[in-house]
Amino acid sequence: MTVTHAQRYHARHRSAGTGPLYQGRFKSFPVQAADHLRAARRYAERNARRAGLV
Repeated sequence: MTVTHAQRYHARHRSAGTGPLYQGRFKSFPVQAADHLRAARRYAERNARRAGLV
């Protein structure tokens, strides 16, 4: 069913071959290293600033 749905969506919106219809699954994993934690915090803060949320 998913393939048929995607084909019809792309045909209706004239977007065939321009990318996936759905995103991948949510992924979550623990932050174990201090440098990884700093990078994750910077990423979250910069994304919020870029989106105008802060």
